[in-house]
Amino acid sequence: MPLSRDYPRDFERLWLIYPKWPQGRSKKEPAYKAYVSAKRLLEFVSTDLDVIEADILARKDACESWQRGNKFGPVAMQVYWNQHLWNEPYTKVKRRFAQPAESAQEKDRRELDNSRKFWQSAHDRGQEVPEKFRHYLKEEDR
Repeated sequence: MPLSRDYPRDFERLWLIYPKWPQGRSKKEPAYKAYVSAKRLLEFVSTDLDVIEADILARKDACESWQRGNKFGPVAMQVYWNQHLWNEPYTKVKRRFAQPAESAQEKDRRELDNSRKFWQSAHDRGQEVPEKFRHYLKEEDR
């Protein structure tokens, strides 16, 4: 029996962008089980997962409870899946909490680093990396 699980690419992509604070709230295995359950129940296709990814990113940017400095923070990822929160409205930010400002350039750099890590780890696990994402791989792996 292996000590760790290889998760599907679609789940890993969403796991990387989902906020996981307060620390320890989102656990990967329960989140994955909820993802599998929701995917089976609703028969997701890749375009549905793109919509969910866009919802997560929009909530990170505009949902009041998902902003750093809010003591409650975002719900655990398994709750997001179990309650189908992508279909639910949310309270938009009325005020920004005190936090260090991240420039658009820093945000782009962080998202690029996350993409590089995701595609490199997929390649390292032996998964096929689509041609349009090969530029994220190390030079010797392309």
